[in-house]
Amino acid sequence: MKPSPIPFPSLLAILKSAPGRFHSHPDRLTIRGKFIFVVLLSTLSALAISFGLNSLITLVTFHQTNLRQL
Repeated sequence: MKPSPIPFPSLLAILKSAPGRFHSHPDRLTIRGKFIFVVLLSTLSALAISFGLNSLITLVTFHQTNLRQL
C-alpha cells in the first residue's frame, strides 16, 4: 500500500481492513457518517458566514475612515 498524501487513512481502507466490525451494524455507520457530514457542513458554513461578515465589517469601516479623511 503506497502512502497517501493525507495522514489519515481513508474510510474505504478502514472498511476493507475490518469487514466484520461494520457489517453487523450498517445503519449505525450511515447515521454516524451523516452526523459527521452535517457537523462538518455546519462548521464550514459558520466559518464562511463569520469570514464574510468580518470582511464586510472591515470594508465598511475602512470606507468610512476614507470618507472622513477626505
